[in-house]
Amino acid sequence: MRRDEIEEALRQLAEGLAARGVQGEVMLVGGAAMCLAYSARAMTRDVDAVFEPKAIIADEARRVAERMGLAPDWLNDGAKGFLSAQPPAGRQVLLALPGLLVWAPDPAYIFAMKCLAARVEDRPDIESLATLLGLTTVDAAIAVVLRHYPTQRLLPKTRFLLEELFGPWS
Repeated sequence: MRRDEIEEALRQLAEGLAARGVQGEVMLVGGAAMCLAYSARAMTRDVDAVFEPKAIIADEARRVAERMGLAPDWLNDGAKGFLSAQPPAGRQVLLALPGLLVWAPDPAYIFAMKCLAARVEDRPDIESLATLLGLTTVDAAIAVVLRHYPTQRLLPKTRFLLEELFGPWS
């Protein structure tokens, strides 16, 4: 999905929620946050998010998918397993509409999530966020991850990926 498609889908979602008398909230994570909040990429496959009220938003998202010809799971909460127990330090409001508030966490939070996942496809996003955050060493990158997650959640694949990007751990 391109940035304009994501925005249109979220607008239609807001309209549907407002028509039902519901005020929803969506926290974007993943590629959608990279597109809308940080302008770090042009497209994403889907919109990874955490949202409330979950059942009503999921129902409206299915209706938006039908109208716009999107995949039924264009809006999904598949990334929730990578959420930190600590809430994001900050938020960037992306859309404030009747029926829906859409926001993205601060870039350090997204950086930590993507590092924890440490998927090959996350590497460009990790690099973009590291630049945005001014991170230049593996120690600084790991420190950001450890602000959001306990040490035991830091898997070897995360350390290896960060060492590939920044050089060896000191």
